[in-house]
Amino acid sequence: MCKDGGVILLVEDNMIEARLTINALKRSGVHAEVKHVADGKTAIELLTRTGRYYDCTSPLPALVLCDIQLPDVNGIDVVKQVRDKDTKTPIVMFTSSAIKEDIENSYACGANSYITKPIDLTETMRVLCALCQYWLTLNHAT
Repeated sequence: MCKDGGVILLVEDNMIEARLTINALKRSGVHAEVKHVADGKTAIELLTRTGRYYDCTSPLPALVLCDIQLPDVNGIDVVKQVRDKDTKTPIVMFTSSAIKEDIENSYACGANSYITKPIDLTETMRVLCALCQYWLTLNHAT
């Protein structure tokens, strides 16, 4: 069981995938609030405090899980635009793509990690628990 905390921002346009990820986080024992947005534009606004989030005073998420294939602005462009203003919030690409170019572009734009979504629910729970344990508990962020 992972006893973490903080807020995780899940950027995922596929509602079934989003529900599965949120369920896997809960079932794996991750104790964190999960905020879900379904598109890249909203993620950028929330993380950079622009647009409808310009006056938001809540703390930034402790971790971002971001898909690559998103409507309007893809996940790689989300990372690029967020990194222009925020270099500290950990952004993990959590996607079904295992394409080498996507992996390389994600890291080149400032992603902290790249995880290909497991197909099996038990493996997804294990991966998410380990991921959250590292980023929310073990890692000493500044």
